Amino acid sequence: MLHVQTKAGLTIDLPVTANAVRGGFLIDTHALHPGDLDAKITGTLHGYWGFQAFDGPTFYLQNARPAKWILTSEDANAPIVGRQDTFHLQSQSAPCVDQVTIKGPRGKRSWARLAAS
Repeated sequence: MLHVQTKAGLTIDLPVTANAVRGGFLIDTHALHPGDLDAKITGTLHGYWGFQAFDGPTFYLQNARPAKWILTSEDANAPIVGRQDTFHLQSQSAPCVDQVTIKGPRGKRSWARLAAS
């Protein structure tokens, strides 16, 4: 089992299956509701070694979900129409982003290159 704690302080036990072909462990997340979890959570493996209960390692997890993006304060006035520019975005939940698409007021889309910092 993987013990995960919710925002309300309740612990959810998720079934875990060992699977070397798929990277080690498969976790059945059907019992999870992303809205019940904080953006950053921990999960602790629990099982049996022989007949003894065993608490395994604790993992730091991120709850990937849509999040609000904002311009940093130093870049709030930086974008100028018709000029190529650099600006910085912040988000509370952006663990695996590789591209950002920006949609202007007339619906025209453009894209931005990302540099992690």
